[in-house]
Amino acid sequence: MGWNDSFDRNRFKQVPSGDGAFIVKNSWGQSWGEAGYFYVSYYDTSLGYSENTVFTAAEKDNCDYNYQYDPLGWTGSMGLPGLTAWGSNVFSSERNEKLEAVGFYTTDFNTAYDVYIYKNPTNGPVNSTKNYTVKENGVCSLPGYHTHMLNSTVNMTSGEKFSVVIKFSNPSYTFPLAIEYPNPGYSSKAKADSGESYVSQDGNSWQDLTSQSGYSETNLCIKAFTTVNELPEAGFTSNITSWVSPLTVKFTDLSNGAFSWKWDFNGDGVIDSTIQNPVYTYSSYGSYNVSLNVSNRIGSDSEIKSNYITVAPLSMISANPSGNVTAYEGEGQEFNISTNYNTTVNWYLNGTKKLTESSVKNSSYSNSTLSPGIYNVTVLATAGNERVTRTWIWTILDWNPWDDLTSEEGKKITTAELQEAIHIYENNLSIPGTGVELTSGRLIELIRLWKEGNVS
Repeated sequence: MGWNDSFDRNRFKQVPSGDGAFIVKNSWGQSWGEAGYFYVSYYDTSLGYSENTVFTAAEKDNCDYNYQYDPLGWTGSMGLPGLTAWGSNVFSSERNEKLEAVGFYTTDFNTAYDVYIYKNPTNGPVNSTKNYTVKENGVCSLPGYHTHMLNSTVNMTSGEKFSVVIKFSNPSYTFPLAIEYPNPGYSSKAKADSGESYVSQDGNSWQDLTSQSGYSETNLCIKAFTTVNELPEAGFTSNITSWVSPLTVKFTDLSNGAFSWKWDFNGDGVIDSTIQNPVYTYSSYGSYNVSLNVSNRIGSDSEIKSNYITVAPLSMISANPSGNVTAYEGEGQEFNISTNYNTTVNWYLNGTKKLTESSVKNSSYSNSTLSPGIYNVTVLATAGNERVTRTWIWTILDWNPWDDLTSEEGKKITTAELQEAIHIYENNLSIPGTGVELTSGRLIELIRLWKEGNVS
């Protein structure tokens, strides 16, 4: 990780001949050494006694996309009879793009290789006519990983099948093919599917690698690198577009072929974020334009959505009935509200909670079983830190003038009163004192009351 030229040599158990030490970060976490770091003297003679390797990769900006089946890399080697072996990986293009380079491992010193590119292979990785699109070659003086930039690039359309075929010729090592193989305890999670990797002894007869005994979860370490060959197409969406303050919005990029992103969340012309899928919090009320500018090596594109985000207070759009309510006993009454956002709604009757609904814009409460009296119906809607409320006074009147306790025959109603009620019902008259209709249901209720009062 670094070095310290003045590190005291006396801090080592075996004192070296001079000061100075390298600072090394331990891979075991912070529980070892000095919070995960330790020192190695400049004069140490035992560190690095075994072989070490380093990957010298090509510049990451050379290409845009990587096609591969070996995320774990070279975990084993495979050979066919002799020092020469052919290997191939078949891919499907995910967009309109250009094949610029291939990547592979060599397993020997001074390995000669030939690279073939086939489009739309029909016979494993090749065409029946063996009409390749590109053929190039080279020699790798050292074993290890290599990137071969193609002299002749290949244009491909979205969904087009293509293959990278490589002939490896080793001088002495009889296992020319680098493979990703599920070695127990090391790369045991390696996976493979048929139709991905192929091997051949002569370049004519090909076998699917997964069909070979012992290689059902094995792929070849051959990669294809591409670049876009068309302008990007900007697009985005969000998880929410309106709410109370503070409003936190998660934006999702829907662009095609983009490699850089510039977001303006409030229409002020200032770039607010350059990450692909940002999160932004709006604190002030208002309507906001949101724009996204995307680019790639070909050019750029933008999408602007006007008044896309709205931050406004919670409000009750409507509340019915519009005023206080007076009704007669047994008449059902419904109360309802509408809000501008999805809210949690609680309904109360004389302070007692009767109903809760969540994530609704429209909510209602009704009751038809209350006795005569005066009731307060209150609704409370909440969204975030905001709330709105409304209260109605609901007066319920007694529609029945005959159920008083002065009836001559005792409780409830008398026979004469019931006869009067039947007369009113049969002649479609109004109930005395209330002026309301004597429905069949109310007449049945009167008959029940009369029966209760005349049980001997």
